[in-house]
Amino acid sequence: MKKKKIISVFITSVLVTILSMSSFNHNVQAKMDKVIQLSKFDASTVNVEYDIKTPRYSEGSNERIGYTISDMVSKVNDNKSTVHTVLYIVEDVYDINDNYKTTRVIYSAYHKNKKSGKTLEKEVIKEVTKDKVPSGKFNVEKFVNDTNQPNSKPFKEGTDNYEADLNNQKSPDSLLSISSTVDSSGAYDNYYNKYSDNTFRVQALGAAQGYYLRYDASLSSDLNRQSYQRFKNLIDNYEQAVIVSMNYNTLPDDVSNWAGNISIFTTIGTYGGKILKGPTGWVKGSNYLSYSHMFTQLVRFTSEAYANGTRLSASFYAAEYLSDASTMLTYGGANFENYEYSSVKGYGYYGF
Repeated sequence: MKKKKIISVFITSVLVTILSMSSFNHNVQAKMDKVIQLSKFDASTVNVEYDIKTPRYSEGSNERIGYTISDMVSKVNDNKSTVHTVLYIVEDVYDINDNYKTTRVIYSAYHKNKKSGKTLEKEVIKEVTKDKVPSGKFNVEKFVNDTNQPNSKPFKEGTDNYEADLNNQKSPDSLLSISSTVDSSGAYDNYYNKYSDNTFRVQALGAAQGYYLRYDASLSSDLNRQSYQRFKNLIDNYEQAVIVSMNYNTLPDDVSNWAGNISIFTTIGTYGGKILKGPTGWVKGSNYLSYSHMFTQLVRFTSEAYANGTRLSASFYAAEYLSDASTMLTYGGANFENYEYSSVKGYGYYGF
């Protein structure tokens, strides 16, 4: 009887183990099926671009340390339930003094279920010597696939539930506040005005949604003249990037949506437990987040038809200049003297 009881316990234990393993394997397979299902899509927009110049920044700051020149194939499908972005990139990396550093071959993919917030993401980067890259305009997608073999690396699963804070903005009737000026420039309530009485006004996005920092002062002192010129240069560059390079004149609603979501501090992503928002967050995203993640955010902030590598690059420049202008006014007491300061509502303030 004792031996039979031992055998019975043993058989029961084996059966439990088998059933547990079967359940485990079933769960693993179900999880893999979900991964495969989310990662498969038919691209509704495909762009092939060559010679895109994109800024590179020092980690954790807006200091530009160089740039890349890249060829890119982007495949996107943004629909009601999911968004998919796959990028094939070959880029030459240069330092700030135009010295060539290396060539990187990149496969970057980002998939998201909008209802659940579940994401799949992978980025495979391989450095190669420049002589390994075909000359002229070549098949970038094939070269990246052959070089990187992206299917050999699994997806990283994550969660992104930031759709709720997305906000579409209308194109403003006027991008700039001007009255009796002899010199003025800017966009989306980030601007400078110089008046005929030798006074000036400078304004840029503050640290709260749709609130702007404003300084009014005279150009009679050296400090004010120098700071005004520095701010002027930043806003001139910002206007060039956001109006010309991001194609405001032909696609005003898309550019306005991007600028609006930057102004209301829509979440871009997270890094190191910190949420990236606003112009500074957009710049940091170029460093901390994957290419496909940032490309997907451009799709999210604007539209699938608008987003491409050239405009994404332009948005980094625009965010850099706006971030620097905002920082300058945040510490305005060190940059101006004998001024009047105010905080005002502007573009992005609850549909302003």
